[in-house]
Amino acid sequence: MVRHPETGKLVKHGVWRTWNADGTLNKEGRYVLGVQDGVWKFWYPGVAQPITETYKMGTKISDSATPKR
Repeated sequence: MVRHPETGKLVKHGVWRTWNADGTLNKEGRYVLGVQDGVWKFWYPGVAQPITETYKMGTKISDSATPKR
């Protein structure tokens, strides 16, 4: 977390990961001053490859097809 230079509020910044209750990785990506930026990966149980979404300063610009289980 960092302070936003314009608002002074704490915002997410840097690499972020979340995990499922069983300890497996759920999602991974990067925040820049509180907005998603770059490639985000999402893992689903029973699916070998993650789906991806690409963001440019908070706007989704592309994604991969939702994987079949």
